Amino acid sequence: ICIMGSCAALAFGLMHFRSRSEHTIAATGSASVDFEADTIIWRGSYSAWAYSSKDAYKKISKDADLIMDVRFLPNPYYDEKLKYKTGNEKEVQEYVMSEEYSHVFLKKLLDMVVFLIPYYIKEGKNQLVIAIGCTGGKHRSVTIANKLFDELSKIDQLGVKILHRDVERDK
Repeated sequence: ICIMGSCAALAFGLMHFRSRSEHTIAATGSASVDFEADTIIWRGSYSAWAYSSKDAYKKISKDADLIMDVRFLPNPYYDEKLKYKTGNEKEVQEYVMSEEYSHVFLKKLLDMVVFLIPYYIKEGKNQLVIAIGCTGGKHRSVTIANKLFDELSKIDQLGVKILHRDVERDK
């Protein structure tokens, strides 16, 4: 089985890079069973091929600073009304966020990212790459990436961009 490590990209440049210029985000590749991820990147392209989840995580970790597996969240795939929808749609987001622990996770993730940003800047980094993964890459990871993007967009000092790469795959 060939496994791709990302299906979407949510990107943000750190404070002092925001006004420099427009950057292109390119993400290529395809995925199959086991793990696909939403990825937070700022510049460049991203892809990883592997034959097992373990190898995929190793490859992702070379490109991502943080890897979050959200397969523990409620999965809309098993609801026939939501199966063919995506985390870009309100009904799917409501389903994924229907449990209190979904909100707790998002808050803790946001707190961690906001905490880490000044330390990445202090170390001279101009980007923070976060891979958010789930089984199919269309519901849970897309929902969390969108929610994280919405919250990070409220911080004036950050330049935040989002790109979902494989969310429309198989349509």
